[in-house]
Amino acid sequence: MVMGFESLAGGGNIKKEDSDTKIKLKKEILLQVSKALFEGKEPKELAKLISLDPGLAFLLLKYINSAFFSLRKEIKSIEAALAYLGYKNLRNYILTLLASHLLESTENAKEKIEKAIKRAFLMKNFCLYLSPEHSDEAYLVGLFSVLAEELPKDELINTLRQAMVSEYVISGLRDENSMLGKLLSIIKEFEDYGISYINKLVEKLNLDKNTVIQALQKSEQEASELLKLIP
Repeated sequence: MVMGFESLAGGGNIKKEDSDTKIKLKKEILLQVSKALFEGKEPKELAKLISLDPGLAFLLLKYINSAFFSLRKEIKSIEAALAYLGYKNLRNYILTLLASHLLESTENAKEKIEKAIKRAFLMKNFCLYLSPEHSDEAYLVGLFSVLAEELPKDELINTLRQAMVSEYVISGLRDENSMLGKLLSIIKEFEDYGISYINKLVEKLNLDKNTVIQALQKSEQEASELLKLIP
């Protein structure tokens, strides 16, 4: 239901019980992996890099074997996970972990991480109807827009450039008049007003009401599933 949405080489040495402890990721490794994926490094090189952070290796295998993909057979190696996911899907997950990691030091971190992931899926799923070729960038704008409210702008932009995030995403965060900037403003208004804003959402996005409701439902479900996989 839409109602209530507004309140919305590696891993081999990690034991099962580690999943019950707080995993501390390494920012520098996340940045390096994101950059390596952008540059199209070979799977063996990527697997070696990911294995430098056992927590990251564990989370990646947990992600690929989750309900998100519903695989019939468990994937047990980083290279196999890379082959199945593809670089673009993996990079979005790595950047989601990066955003979560950066938000951990802020006040009410858990709520902000949840907000960032919900906003990311709202941006992506509405962008799929409006400008599908930019849906991945829309996800990242939604994700990092919460960080933009917490970190100095120059610090965030520098971090995103280290991770090789595109200038199109950065523009969406900085320019309210860009396509993604305008969509972000609409999504923020929906967050403020909730379900009572649906008719206005339909009008502003120029989409039919059923499409809007389906996008909201899909975003809620996807965000809920991904939040289970964020430390």
